[in-house]
Amino acid sequence: MIDQFRSEAPVELLCSVFDVPRSCYYAHRRKQRSPDVARLALRVRVSELFTQFARRVVGWAFSAKPDADLVIQALDRAYEQRGRPRVHAEHE
Repeated sequence: MIDQFRSEAPVELLCSVFDVPRSCYYAHRRKQRSPDVARLALRVRVSELFTQFARRVVGWAFSAKPDADLVIQALDRAYEQRGRPRVHAEHE
């Protein structure tokens, strides 16, 4: 959030407003984030499913944390909206 407003206000003021120590803000900026391979693989799979099936969201849910319960809620909503999923099996 601070990065979004850096061009409009000094970092010192923004850190004060958001109650973030400047040292923590700068440490966070320096920190190199390595991509989570499992998360990237999941994004690819979700993208494939989204493309494969109707190009629209069929189930969604909100949660304070990304866990199995969130996924189950989203799948339940999709099931309510679209009914039992049909499984496509290609025969050789």
